[in-house]
Formats: sequence, structure tokens, C-alpha cells
Amino acid sequence: IITTAMPTERLPFDPKEVLDRYAVERDLRLASRPEGVAQFQSVVELGREDPRYASMIKDPWSTAAPRPHATDTVDVCVVGAGYGGLLAGARLRQEGIPGMTIRLVDTAGDVGGTWYWNRYPGAMCDVESYTYMPLLEELGFVPSEKYAHQPELLRHSKLIAEKYNLYDHALFHTKVTGLTWSDLAQMWRVTTNRGDCFNAKFVYMNFGTFALPKMPRVPGMSDFRGHAFHTSRWDYSYTGGSSDGKLNKLAGKRVAIIGTGATAVQVVPHLGECAKALVVCQRTPSSVDVRDNRATDTAFVKNCMSTAGWQRRRMENFVTVAQTAEIGVEDMIKDGWTKIFRNLQQNFMNKRLQLMQTGKRDALSQVHWMMRLADMQQMNEVRERAASIVHDAATADALKPWYHQFCKRPCFHDDYLPTFNRPTVKLVHDPKGVERLTANGVVIGGEEHPVDCVVFATGFELGGAFGAFSDGETPIVGRNGQRLDEKWADGPRTLHGLTTHGFPNMFMLNGPQSTFTINFVLTLDDMATHAAHIIGRMSREGHATMEPKKATEDTYCDTIFAASGRGQRFLAACTPGYYNSEGNVKMGKSLRGAYPGGPLKFFKMLRDSREDGTALREMDLCGPTAIAAPSSL
Repeated sequence: IITTAMPTERLPFDPKEVLDRYAVERDLRLASRPEGVAQFQSVVELGREDPRYASMIKDPWSTAAPRPHATDTVDVCVVGAGYGGLLAGARLRQEGIPGMTIRLVDTAGDVGGTWYWNRYPGAMCDVESYTYMPLLEELGFVPSEKYAHQPELLRHSKLIAEKYNLYDHALFHTKVTGLTWSDLAQMWRVTTNRGDCFNAKFVYMNFGTFALPKMPRVPGMSDFRGHAFHTSRWDYSYTGGSSDGKLNKLAGKRVAIIGTGATAVQVVPHLGECAKALVVCQRTPSSVDVRDNRATDTAFVKNCMSTAGWQRRRMENFVTVAQTAEIGVEDMIKDGWTKIFRNLQQNFMNKRLQLMQTGKRDALSQVHWMMRLADMQQMNEVRERAASIVHDAATADALKPWYHQFCKRPCFHDDYLPTFNRPTVKLVHDPKGVERLTANGVVIGGEEHPVDCVVFATGFELGGAFGAFSDGETPIVGRNGQRLDEKWADGPRTLHGLTTHGFPNMFMLNGPQSTFTINFVLTLDDMATHAAHIIGRMSREGHATMEPKKATEDTYCDTIFAASGRGQRFLAACTPGYYNSEGNVKMGKSLRGAYPGGPLKFFKMLRDSREDGTALREMDLCGPTAIAAPSSL
């Protein structure tokens, strides 16, 4: 509701016109692809029909070497070797349990997760390195720039594995095919696609988020006679160059890239620089603001990275600025993310406090409206930035995002928009997206664009690994033969998103019902720290198994259910994307929500239970210890 009493007089836009435009853009997308997530298909599915797509499942970066089958017993099996799995191993090592055997298992050929697979030109983290890259203090590692690029992120991942001896028992190029609990042995039996069958006393599930590519479901995918690949399986043998760019083999090639999300924003400048011609196929533009990446200088290291505990303080500062209503917080990060939240959260909260103190009857309505205006102001600045950088007016207009700021994950880049000033780069915008592929190119907007190569920047099957384990494709079988997919048939049931009743000695580092942070590595670290604490306590106190008490789990699930549904109306009003299941928002209560207190309260809840010694009171404990007591640290 817009009233004349609300502060709109000095705005450089008409709020009603903006909201109307938001609705129009959303409805165009919904009308063109009403099938929601079904508009995408798995690359596995495509690969059954076309060997070119089957090759996109394979690891292009290393080849699996023959090895003996693993038939031994380890203390801990960690499924996934990205930052989550590495943090699990590191925090366990810090518990000081001597002789503990930790086995990482990953389909990739090395550690690194996202940064193993995604080696496309320009790949970098979108949260600052000093906050995003874990264990910097422990490693004595100084990122070379504010937003580290993929080679450095992968190198950093390897250093973690080396420091904490996580390579010793690791199995790479290996997919877990089943997990079965044995009450008799008080262990998990782990089977893999390479014939392994070994036992583990504890299992960590680290569900990969950006691992399995997804592809558009459009006609002609197998008709195209040119070259094609997904950004996460970049083909440098075709393009030349490296993750630094310089794609010299594209000099005579016409290229189309499908998708304009966060990956494309990083890739397009390199394709635009090197290809003979580039067609960028867009149906919804990204919000692209200033990145301002820069080298890490000695003054920054001295002032910001030299005192004990600096990284944790910086991580929590980012969450405080970005995800709380706390007023007057110092902004340590000072980047595009915190600029958004200074506008939407910190500055707004001061105005909110002043307005609520007036006691006016419509104060709450005005507060809500002011929040929406702040969002519109931010997005207006993003649109004005596109207009100021891109010379062609029609192209600039097509690059302007017409939706609320957090309908999609914001992007930040300094070279993406200028790329559209190159005469060899053409933006083709159509809310319907690509209509079909032909033998010779891509059809979008009713026009065929002949190309030699198609690059798919179409994202990933969200929670691909999580889906495989939770929907029964890769069975997890707990006590009394109960399967996880059966227990969760009506929604996930956990304690803190970390453990689940009936599945002893199993931890989930990024499962449902925990919390959400923009810097999701912080959540992974806190979950890994809590899990390691539980195992350490069990070792010291002589417990062999643990699982959350059913009553405690039920109470926690009741909390999740009662608070669920928040934000659904906002997401339903958004243009389609992966945040809102491509426009198909399920309204109402569910068990798929996050902890309602926000991330800092969630972390405090876990930390308090560790510090006051109550972490194990929430657990059913059983049996004598099966691992040695920890040595002194």
C-alpha cells in the first residue's frame, strides 16, 4: 500500500511504476516457462542420449588411477572433500585424538569441492577471501587479493589437507553408493562405485552444492553439431588459455553462452575479449554492482590480520552487518555486500527506531514501506550503473534488473558490463530464454544465431548430493533398517540440522534445518566444530554411539515448523530463479525451514552447549568408547 504520508517525494523513481515493472517481468518469465524446475534436466539424463553430454559428467582435470579396494576400518568417513569436508577433518584433528583415522571420499580427483570443479576463466569467490577462506590463521595463509581466484582457492584447500594429514586415507574419484549402520558392530558400512566396502565409526555427510551441472530442457540439444561444454567442465583444449583467461584458440570462433548468472558474469569478459564473436543469451539480467578487487597489501595484513582471533571476528562482523538488525556496527568488510546491507539494514534500522518512537498509528506500515523503498533505491543504483557504462541504450536497458535485490544472489564485477561495449559482443534478451538448438546454432528471440561453440552457464542441481542421499538414490540405512528417505518422507527431521534420530554417529554439515549465512563457510565451520566437540567428548567419557533423543529432536522440529513460511510471499513475488524454485513457491508451514533466531543466535546456542558441558545431554549415548582418549593440546 502506498500512501501520501510515506516518504517518496525525493526518490529518483516512482515506486508504483517500479513495483508494476517487477510484476510484469515476473509474469513474463512465469508465463513462458510455467513448469518450474522441470525446465532443467540433469546432465546425466542428457548423457544417456548424447556422448558429448555424458563427457560433462566426467572429471576433466585428472584421471582415476587403479587402486586396491578399501576393506578396512576407519574412525571417521567424511563424504565430500570441499571446504566442509576439510573443516570436518581439521576440527577433528584439533580435538587431539591420537591415531584417529579420517577418510575423505569424493568423486573429484582431489580436495577443493567447488574450486576443484569450477576452473572456468575468471572464477573467483564472491565473498571476500579473508572472510570466506577458512583456517587462514591456523595455516598462516595470506590471500593475494581481496577476492581470490580459483587457482589460489584450490591451492589453499590442498594446504588444509596437507596440514591436517587428510590425504593419508582419502579416496578420490570415488562415489559413495550406500551407508548402512550395524548395531552389532556399532559402525557404518560404506560402499562405493569402485568396489570398496569398509567400516567407519562415524560418518560426516557434506552434501555438495555446486557439483553436478544442470542443463536447459529445450529441443535440439543433440542436434547441435558444434562444440559444447558446461562452465564447470571447461574445455581448455578447445578454447586455449587458462583460468586467468587468454583463450587464444577462440580467435576465429563464434561462441554463444547460455545463462547470465554469477558464473556467466565472471566468464563473459574473457569470452568477449578472445572470441571472434560472442552471443550472450539472457532471459533475466543479474544485478551487477562494483567489485573493486585489489591486491592484499602489507598495511592490511599488519592492521587487520595480525591479532589472534582476527578471522573469526571478521566473519562474525560480516554476519552482523549483513544479517542482523543491530545498529551502529562497524563495517570491517567495506565491499559491495556490506554496502547493500548498510542501506537495507543498518541505516534503515536507525530510521525505524526514530519512526517507532513517534508512536504514530501507522508507524509499522511506514517502517515496512521504508524497507521496500531502500531496496528499490539500491536496485535503481544498479540499473543506473548499467546505463552509465553500456553505450548502446537498448543493450543497457536489457541489462537492467527489475526485481527485488534478494530475489537473486547479487553479483559484483568491474569488467562484465563494459564487455557489452565490444563490437564483437551481442546481448540477446528474451524472457522465454533459448527456444532450441539447431545443427548450426542457438535460436532465441525467434532468430537463429550461428555459432561454433555453446557454453552452458546454466548452474547446478542444487543440493545434488543431498538429493541423492535424501531421496533414496544413494541409500542411508540406520537403526532397524530404517532408511533416511523414508524417515524424511514428510520433511527432514534433525537436531540443529546436524544429527538425526535413528542414525547413530552420523553428522550432516550442510543439511536442512540449521541456519543460513551469505558466507556459508562460516556455517560449515561451526557445524564441523560442534561435531568434533561431540566426538571428543564421547572419546573422553567412554561412549561408542550417539544420536539425538527423539523428544529433543521433536521439540527442535516443532520450533522449525512453527517459524517456517517466513519470506514465502516475498519469494512468490520474485522473478523465477533457484531461490524460489523457478517461481513455484510452496506456501504454508513445513519442516524445511532454518533456525528462526538467525545465524549468530544459532552459533551461540551450539557454543553455549559446548562451553557449559550440555552438548551430550541432548543425545542418547551407548557403549564403551571405540577410539582412544585425546592427548593434551
